[in-house]
Amino acid sequence: NTGLCYNWLHDYSSAKEYFNRAFKFCGEACDPQIVIEGKFGMAISFYGLKQYKEAEEFLKESLQLSIENGTQRFQHENILELVRIYLVQNDLKSADDYLKMMDSMTGMMVYKENMLARYELTAEFYTKSKDFEKANLFQKKYSSLKDSIYNDHVIKNLNRVQTQFPQRENLAIIAANNQWLALNKTAIQQQHVPPRRQ
Repeated sequence: NTGLCYNWLHDYSSAKEYFNRAFKFCGEACDPQIVIEGKFGMAISFYGLKQYKEAEEFLKESLQLSIENGTQRFQHENILELVRIYLVQNDLKSADDYLKMMDSMTGMMVYKENMLARYELTAEFYTKSKDFEKANLFQKKYSSLKDSIYNDHVIKNLNRVQTQFPQRENLAIIAANNQWLALNKTAIQQQHVPPRRQ
């Protein structure tokens, strides 16, 4: 996890160090999912350092393990990052091969963020291939999905706020009622003071 955090902070050298420590600590007893994520994270570190060949090697290893273990999310993410590397290097043939590989994965669940990245990378691929009509088509898909994702996010936030407001109102009413009941109980107890004996 620490390596992943350093990747998000763009401190790729520190990220690599933590991934290496984790692999050394874990050894042969590593859970396959940890290895998949660790190799993917290591690839992101190498990519951030512009060491594309090393990044490609780790992505291919992570992809192979994710296929063997049926980890759909990382199959998609590894392929997307391989396409990204090939586009940076202008290796359009390899980028196209991996985009087609992703197309063949029709029955798999795809995260919206992954689909968003796929549309963006496909648009970039067609732009570099000088097929501007298809590039425009995928740019429109990208824009539409991005708007949908952010609209969903805004709607969820509004719903949460709308739900929290009545809850706060109800809690205030309950607190006021409890206070009123406590005062009534005190008043009733004072009225039922037993008579004094003489």
